[in-house]
Amino acid sequence: MFCTNYAGEGGELVQNKRWIALLIGAMAAFTLLSHREPPPEAVSVFHPVEIVDLELKQHVADFTGLRKSLFTQVAADRFVARIDGGDFVVELCPVRGEVTRITNERPLRSAALTVEDGLKIAETFLVRNGYEGFPLQSYAAADYRVIADFGAVEVTVGLDNGRVKGFILHNCPTNGAE
Repeated sequence: MFCTNYAGEGGELVQNKRWIALLIGAMAAFTLLSHREPPPEAVSVFHPVEIVDLELKQHVADFTGLRKSLFTQVAADRFVARIDGGDFVVELCPVRGEVTRITNERPLRSAALTVEDGLKIAETFLVRNGYEGFPLQSYAAADYRVIADFGAVEVTVGLDNGRVKGFILHNCPTNGAE
């Protein structure tokens, strides 16, 4: 494309060398620009994963009742802890910073608690985290867990040891509702 005719008059070869030089210069400029830091006014409100936000990490620990040292920040709005043979994932609302979802992937072994015990644990968890006044609307129990639906909030409790296995704050931008 650039070197169409080497045998032609010297002008074609010179012009092709200019195109190649321009192309190399553009590639070098692109490489430099793609590796530079963004200007301060364009910096995202999210921190890179390499920089752990200690305030958010403490908020996650307070919300879950687990030690802060258990959590690793894997994204600006996501923390993970390895507990009881499964990942304990906490997702935050990128706008408000509140916990929007907890997923505890640990396996359930058997039921040591009753469904009523699980519902009380779910209610206590909500009150401890500032969600007072949400009446239980429905629940479902299966596979050694109880899922309690409080309307705007849903809590899943493992009936093997009473730990929270799931939490969903409905109508949050990170849960698909805008």
